[in-house]
Amino acid sequence: MVSASPTRPPRRVGPPLVLTLAALSAGAIAVQVFLAGLNVFLGPRWWGWHIAFGHGVGVLLLVQAAATWLTRMPARSRWLSLGMVALFCLQYNARTLASLLDAPYLIPLHAVNALALFWIATTLAGWARQAGRETQPSDG
Repeated sequence: MVSASPTRPPRRVGPPLVLTLAALSAGAIAVQVFLAGLNVFLGPRWWGWHIAFGHGVGVLLLVQAAATWLTRMPARSRWLSLGMVALFCLQYNARTLASLLDAPYLIPLHAVNALALFWIATTLAGWARQAGRETQPSDG
């Protein structure tokens, strides 16, 4: 019998953990979009909530990326989770980037990028769910 390495969790821990984190990420991104909508339609008093919650989303995405690597998820899941971190960095710096490039038309891409992050989170959750099915022992 081969035992799991004491420094690395067994792979079967990864899928449910990553599924949970990806679902939380998708939910958090949906809340972020809602907070942005409150800011746009009800006034700027919601801007601080949008920014503060965004910091939490960033931490969640970093934890998710670390979980995909530490639990040895398939390569596509690991790279997709790192891609989410990169898109979040772009999201976080969209206004600054638009100002530096003197390209105000880039600012609306902030909303499109949020949709991409949500889509990727749901895709990652689906992949983690599938990986969980593949790692379960079969009844035999």
